[in-house]
Amino acid sequence: MILDYQKFQIPDQNQANTIIAEVNWKPEDPATNESKIIRLTLPDGKQLFVKREDFNQILFAIGDPESQRNLIPQKLETVHWRRTMLGVKAKKDIKKGELVTFPIEISFPCTTAKQIIGDRSFRHAVAKETKKDKWAMK
Repeated sequence: MILDYQKFQIPDQNQANTIIAEVNWKPEDPATNESKIIRLTLPDGKQLFVKREDFNQILFAIGDPESQRNLIPQKLETVHWRRTMLGVKAKKDIKKGELVTFPIEISFPCTTAKQIIGDRSFRHAVAKETKKDKWAMK
């Protein structure tokens, strides 16, 4: 996002007229700061004021799929998936003492995985717990 005054010329394909687009033209007015409103000046001197959201909607509507992807804010995060079996002892509605197991998948960010794997003391603690508990994640 542009935070200071910028002036752009939008050329006419007939090369007869140009439209001037300006953002942040009035720094003391918070309504126009941070490119919230775009001021378009037509060749005859008339000025138009367009909200950034409306301008973005027009650009999105006429854009090809690649341009549309670039206009959508995205956050990419790599995750690790851990599959394990979870066991539960039922007390009612199933035979008492019967062990019910079902698979689950847990996801966590790779940054967390690196911290867990990299910490030697944690790794040793997990190894000790794994030997004790037959339901520990493998």
